[in-house]
Amino acid sequence: MLADDLTIRSLFDSVLWLLEQTSVPALLVDYRGKIITANTPFLSVTKFQEEELLGKRCRELEVIEDLVEIQRRKKYLKSQIGHYHGYSIIIDRDKKEFFCRLSIDKVACDSAAYYLKQFQMMNHNKIEEFKDLVKIRNTIEENLQEIRDVFVLARVVRMDYRRILFLMKEFEGVTPKRYLTGVRLRRCLELIEASSKTQKEIAFELGFCDVSHLCNVFKDSMKMTITEYLKTNCCQNG
Repeated sequence: MLADDLTIRSLFDSVLWLLEQTSVPALLVDYRGKIITANTPFLSVTKFQEEELLGKRCRELEVIEDLVEIQRRKKYLKSQIGHYHGYSIIIDRDKKEFFCRLSIDKVACDSAAYYLKQFQMMNHNKIEEFKDLVKIRNTIEENLQEIRDVFVLARVVRMDYRRILFLMKEFEGVTPKRYLTGVRLRRCLELIEASSKTQKEIAFELGFCDVSHLCNVFKDSMKMTITEYLKTNCCQNG
């Protein structure tokens, strides 16, 4: 067995031990999001038998948030590598919904990645609040060109703007304006990396006032110009 294999085995054993020492429902999954094992609290909450979970993707148990989306956010929003906090809704064996605060930690190297997923159960009443947040998120993603501020967003989702402010602060920890900027920046990075569109076309598509507005937001957020980013990215990929 190679040294790297021994290190991964040691990490794996440590996580398995940790799973049974905590009272928090938790899963260990691989890089594809497939479940390797679940601890006793998780089985107790969801009423699943462990053999029913093994090899299943977490997305089959969760309504919101999967590993693919988390990885995408880490790439474009520069979250701390190997760690993520968010929210999720788990569907148990009886189709009952459990609202959770989700914490994910990477516990091995990229060549054999495992992720420890811990679910801190929260007030069931918050599910409706979170579903409203998901509606807001999806509306922003689908109407980015049209939605320029919270008041336009409120009209589109037919929700009081004060509720939008509350939900954004409660679940995302940012104002709607900051959230909109983050989504635009992520989409901007996707477009400049994967398409031949001009900066003017990108600015129009993403709802920026003009190219100057796009460039200013990009530089403030990324601490470099679009041209500098492209040069750096091309060098890293090449």
